[in-house]
Amino acid sequence: MTITFEIDDEEKQLAEEYAQLHSVTIEQAFKEALIEKIRFEKGSHGFTNNNFVGFGGFTFGA
Repeated sequence: MTITFEIDDEEKQLAEEYAQLHSVTIEQAFKEALIEKIRFEKGSHGFTNNNFVGFGGFTFGA
């Protein structure tokens, strides 16, 4: 699956610095952050297909 989204120059710089610091690609850094965020919310709040997880302009759910 391919997901495309836009980030501004400041966010790009921050992502590049983070990825370099952790020796991963920007794509891998975003993927890991997203999965970690979803797992955290699922574990701490619980959600089902009837609930939505939203953050930073993204909304995921059924």
